[in-house]
Amino acid sequence: MNTSDSTLKLLIRECRKELGVNYTIMMHRYYVRYIEAMEKRDAKEAASAAERMTEVVQKHQLYNLHSRLCECIIDEILAIEFVPGIIDLFRQLALSYDIQTRFADANAIYEKAFALLEPYNTSDDKKILWFFASMWYNRAQHVRIGEGVKELTAYTQKALEYYQAVDDRHGISLCYNRFATLLPEDMIDEKITLLKKIVTLRANDTPSAIGLAEINIGYYEIKKGNIDFGVNLMRESAKIIERYTNKRYAALANLHYAKGLLAANRAYDAKNACDYAGEILKANSIQAHLPEYETLLAEIEAAIQQSES
Repeated sequence: MNTSDSTLKLLIRECRKELGVNYTIMMHRYYVRYIEAMEKRDAKEAASAAERMTEVVQKHQLYNLHSRLCECIIDEILAIEFVPGIIDLFRQLALSYDIQTRFADANAIYEKAFALLEPYNTSDDKKILWFFASMWYNRAQHVRIGEGVKELTAYTQKALEYYQAVDDRHGISLCYNRFATLLPEDMIDEKITLLKKIVTLRANDTPSAIGLAEINIGYYEIKKGNIDFGVNLMRESAKIIERYTNKRYAALANLHYAKGLLAANRAYDAKNACDYAGEILKANSIQAHLPEYETLLAEIEAAIQQSES
């Protein structure tokens, strides 16, 4: 990752073009803060400003641009000194690599970040502990080469311990959800028990967290034979997730809803939900989940052909 002042300027110019007025409203002030901090060789302040600046690009789902921007800024700050705050840039970068299915690159970033954080492993700084939690959770999001349920469960357990240490309910609920998905498919009651813990934990919290748990509860209720209840719960939960989160989660929610409809033997409805999820993925260049969409679509179309034969 080689960089220069001109590299950053070119990337910022690209950000202006892609974000339009949102660059001025949401990003430019952090870029100014970053430049001022770098001129003073204040790595801590530069990392703080960069964290907010790059986050804007990632939230707009410009993942390739976001990756290049993070690479550039990480090199610039590390040329001054390592500060723990820079780990958030590593976290963002690894996540963007994952979304682009650049798993080997993501793994390299996780390993580098954990190595840099190692001296802080016993820190009582809640932000640093949160970095550990978030990095381990993100690392468990995709099955990589040579990794399976055993490794992903271990990563999620590490994330849970750090989230519990900082009393982060959002992170804890994400881990419960991950554990539920990692359990064998025939352990339906155990999955539902874990997911209901999330609903209890987040009772007075944001709707999206409960929606994420309940869309999975709905799916497992369908598998138990409670078809109408499960389908209705999945449908309403998908709407909530789409309303309160981003396009990636909206697409994933509708893919899952389509999978539930297929399990409920409602193949035509499943195709509509799957097509809608595919439209979101393609319109927003979310490459990582296209194979999942294509596989599910093929299963649905096969079910439709079978019903018509």
